[in-house]
Amino acid sequence: MLHFLKLIRIKNLLIIVINFYLIRWCITYPILHKQGVDFQFSEFNFSLLVLSIVMTTAAGYIINDYFDRKTDLVNRPKTVIIGKHIHRRTAIITHTIINILAVGLSFYVAYRAGMYKLGIISIIMTALLWFYSTTFKRMLLVGNIVVAALTATIPILAVIFEIPLLHEKYTNEILSKQMDFSDIGFWAIGFSFFAFILNLTREIVKDIEDYEGDLKFGRKTMPVVVGKFYTKAFILFLILFTITITIIGFAKYINDNISLWYITAFIILPLLYILVQTIRAKEKENYHTISRLLKLLMLSGLFYSFVILYNILN
Repeated sequence: MLHFLKLIRIKNLLIIVINFYLIRWCITYPILHKQGVDFQFSEFNFSLLVLSIVMTTAAGYIINDYFDRKTDLVNRPKTVIIGKHIHRRTAIITHTIINILAVGLSFYVAYRAGMYKLGIISIIMTALLWFYSTTFKRMLLVGNIVVAALTATIPILAVIFEIPLLHEKYTNEILSKQMDFSDIGFWAIGFSFFAFILNLTREIVKDIEDYEGDLKFGRKTMPVVVGKFYTKAFILFLILFTITITIIGFAKYINDNISLWYITAFIILPLLYILVQTIRAKEKENYHTISRLLKLLMLSGLFYSFVILYNILN
């Protein structure tokens, strides 16, 4: 069981669950509560949606490790599970079963919400994760962008069923400007953008970390194609871009003291530290540390939702 939990990256799956519920309860809820409105997308349906996405992601991790086995034996031999602790056939069967259940749940949630077209979300994610494992990750930047984009969809998915239901029930109030739910979409998009940039940066950092195995098996990752020097330069650009956008976003859209302290202490300063560590990085272990720091920074950005909750209700 322990090996299976490691295979599906149980810690990452828990972060996804936390992401969903923080967006729902720290952003969507206070905006609705302030206007005297309740959730239209029920807690039960929301939980099924979260479960569907978590299962799709877990299946994605399994299929990724299934196709990555040879490369991982070079890059990180101690972490290889498929073929050592879990039979390859067992892994592919488990992947298939989890995906079928996830797709079924996705369509059931869409049916319950009366938005049938949204049932294809799980199918699209499953297809992207499959082709990422078999094809995209071997192409310059394509795999990095796909993973970053999939991660960035989580804040959007957390509100994608709620917003249409709100507009359907409160059409007249919205048209007469008695109610305004636009802030829900604004914050969801903001978190999504932040997640995309940081995940893209982290995926490229991991490519430098995995350089030896990727080179050996002919993968067209950025470090293999353009070299580590220019890849590091691109990572530095992404970090500086994130810092700049964060400062501009704060100055233009937020501008309160609590946010100022939080963003400075837990976003800007860590980004500057990561910037310095990236400049100094030379060994594989250095890039592994940077990857972990970026992951912590993503959590830090996610916990900013508590500041938003406080600001909305006070």
